[in-house]
Amino acid sequence: MKLCFNKDPKPVKIAIFCILIFLNSLLTPIYQILQGGKMPTELDYYTALVGAIINVVLFLMTFLGVKPPEQPPQKKR
Repeated sequence: MKLCFNKDPKPVKIAIFCILIFLNSLLTPIYQILQGGKMPTELDYYTALVGAIINVVLFLMTFLGVKPPEQPPQKKR
């Protein structure tokens, strides 16, 4: 069986990956807190949500090939 990468995946596959990344990033920190025997606070839910959104955005930026802006050359003083 030969391994091959599809360089042009369908939007449905991208959406499924985004949903899976979001759910994993959202539920993992909450699960870790619950394993410690505590209930997550509102702040814990908020940070998990923000972290999950950031992970999805980073995945999409990487997938779309967005590169960070280059810093302008420093002027000599």
